[in-house]
Amino acid sequence: MPNSLNNARKLLDSSPSAICISSKSTGNVLFANQGFYELSGVSLDQAIGIDPRQFYANQKDYEDILECLKKDGAVIGKLSKLSIQKEIKWVNGTYREVDFEGQFAHVAWLYDITQQLLDRSQSDLLATLAARSKDAVMITSAGSIESPGPRFIYVNEAFERLTGYSQDEVFGNSPRMLQGPKSAPVTLRKIHDAISQWKPVCVEVINYAKDGSEFWVELDITPVADASGCYTHWISVQRDITKRKAATEKIRKLSLAVEQSMAGVILTDAHGNIEYVNAEFVRNSGYSREEVIGLNPRLLQSGKTPPETFQSMWSALSQGQSWQGELINRRKDGSEYAVLILISPLISDDGNITHYVATQVDVTDKKVAEDRIQRLAFYDQLTNLPNRSLLVNHLERALLLSNRNKRFGGLLFMADSSLKCNFD
Repeated sequence: MPNSLNNARKLLDSSPSAICISSKSTGNVLFANQGFYELSGVSLDQAIGIDPRQFYANQKDYEDILECLKKDGAVIGKLSKLSIQKEIKWVNGTYREVDFEGQFAHVAWLYDITQQLLDRSQSDLLATLAARSKDAVMITSAGSIESPGPRFIYVNEAFERLTGYSQDEVFGNSPRMLQGPKSAPVTLRKIHDAISQWKPVCVEVINYAKDGSEFWVELDITPVADASGCYTHWISVQRDITKRKAATEKIRKLSLAVEQSMAGVILTDAHGNIEYVNAEFVRNSGYSREEVIGLNPRLLQSGKTPPETFQSMWSALSQGQSWQGELINRRKDGSEYAVLILISPLISDDGNITHYVATQVDVTDKKVAEDRIQRLAFYDQLTNLPNRSLLVNHLERALLLSNRNKRFGGLLFMADSSLKCNFD
């Protein structure tokens, strides 16, 4: 077995491509060959234990690769831009999940195509860049950013699918044709300034398709120079991030709605430890966010809520059901307040409870008003004694119980003349 491993390592080490094997669990490098050293400049001893994502100019690129590996087990023909010792390199990568010396790992075969991009003719350049890329790729001439500016000389099929424009329709036109009313001027200025100085730039911007529809892209633009150092082309890779932006905006709106809600909101983990409270909770409870994060909501208990209420609550929540009820809580200053609370479990796709979210409304004033109304309805304001309405209410209840239980009762009237004289 050791000889087999040594032979395998020798085969990997003799490969002309850069090979890097990293742990699936930690992400750190377990093995790198001579080709990896030649690509990265990191010695084989120094490579062990490092995180390979540090070499990717756009770390989101590497995260997407890991996500695809998790889903499909392999990524083939991925075009990526590396930043190695402040030098930009382009690689065509293939990634797979493997068993390496008894542990799950990711192996990456990286083919350095930087020099090919510099040296090849235009037709070879196009084929190399675009053949397998799922991202939209544009190549423009290296003209000045000022009018007329760089012009399209090539776009790949992914670009055509994304924008609705064919290569014939965009050839010779400026990339500005993709811009529109919502293309942020600040972002466009950032692109302009970078291109004016022949520097790479990565931005997020709204572009427009042929049919006028908007879409968000992560736009990565890099200048390409020939062997003499003269810039000959701009290579732009556009990744459609419209769905990601929509999801982010939805989360932002939900966050604002929760934060500005007139109801107090508490989010806990599955063990009941507080992860988030909104501004209304802070205002009503008197506790700051920092004071309650990581604690259990039981710190609000006043001891006045009946135990049966909590039993009912946990009986429902443990079955994945929502629960609504009334609790008597205690603020940080010791004052008590009543809340009408709705608690719901958040359940993951695999059926496990991951969090609990509670919304609570302070009903203290409402309770006080109800008690006041009750007092005014059934007690004499002068003597504070039960009045005729309360007597009638109790009699009606007694009659209902008597009929239900088939029992009889009596009613005794007593007159207190001294009380009448006192009032006369």
